[in-house]
Amino acid sequence: MVCIVQRAEHILQMFVMSVQVIHFCPALYSFVVNEMKKSVILVLNKADVAPVELVTAWKLYFQEKYPLLRIVCFTSRPHDACAAGSDPGGGRYGCLC
Repeated sequence: MVCIVQRAEHILQMFVMSVQVIHFCPALYSFVVNEMKKSVILVLNKADVAPVELVTAWKLYFQEKYPLLRIVCFTSRPHDACAAGSDPGGGRYGCLC
C-alpha cells in the first residue's frame, strides 16, 4: 500500500451514507497526512439518501476530528438532491451537484 500512496497525488476514502457503518480509516489518514505529507479527500457518497441532519453531523465530526481532511458530498442524482435542499452546505462544501 505504501507504494500506491507514494505514487498517488490524492487519497480518496469513501463513506457510504446509506450504510451507517464507519468506512473511514484513521490510521490511513494519519499515515498519508503526517508521513507522506499528502491530502486525503473523504467522499460522503449517496448523500441524497441520508437526512440532511445526519450528513451535516458527519461532516462536522470529521472536520473537528481531522482538520486537514477535505470533505466532498456526492450524489448520483444531483438535480433532485440540490433542488430539494439536501446539500447541507448549500453547494459551498463541494456537493457534486
